[in-house]
Amino acid sequence: MKRRLSYCVFTCLILLLSCNADQAELHGSLIGFVQLTDENGNTIQQNELEVTVRLEGTAYYTTANRGGRFNFQGIPVGTYNVIVEKPDYGTKKHFSALITPGPKPAFIEEPITLFETPGFLITEMQISQDSSLISVHLNSTPLISYDVQILFSTDPQIGLDAYTHKSVFGYCCFSEPASSFVLTIPRSAFSGMNSQEFYMVIYAKNRHETPFLNPVQPKELNFSSWKQLTDVTPVVLK
Repeated sequence: MKRRLSYCVFTCLILLLSCNADQAELHGSLIGFVQLTDENGNTIQQNELEVTVRLEGTAYYTTANRGGRFNFQGIPVGTYNVIVEKPDYGTKKHFSALITPGPKPAFIEEPITLFETPGFLITEMQISQDSSLISVHLNSTPLISYDVQILFSTDPQIGLDAYTHKSVFGYCCFSEPASSFVLTIPRSAFSGMNSQEFYMVIYAKNRHETPFLNPVQPKELNFSSWKQLTDVTPVVLK
């Protein structure tokens, strides 16, 4: 009887240890770093814990420390998209981080860089037209440079992920701070539109940011520092 009891206890312990081992093998950890770049292209140090890092599609999130390091522990094994965000620095996604089982953490080798969004504001906008050009006159808070994108759509629900026609980029810089500038658009840019009435909105980004690729849409260039400068504005071609 004692032998049978000892055997049962031994068997239960083996099963318990086996279950714990299986559970440990199904989890892993992930380590990475965040780097911040300001509007002038300078790498800056984090003074506050404002960088949030989360795993897309899950409830897992953490914050980067003052050195930019983040660490996930006890994460179910699998492939995750890592989303990094900070107020005034936009949001960036690192695709396909593979977490493997065991105590050895997975590493994201390259720092995930967030770029500061543009600091200037548009205070007034006027649109004029002639036979060949549409001119957008903008007054702003003082700025040295701009990198802007104008989106057009026949739908008022327009944005970076929802525009139906043309997207125009413009970049310029000034020798001293300026508070007004003009964007000109050839009327031929609207030749593919089926309507004389459309909507437009202007975004600006950090001119130092390099694009990151989305493997789901490899031909798309993605930027994290876009900032909406104007309200959606209706325009009628004359």
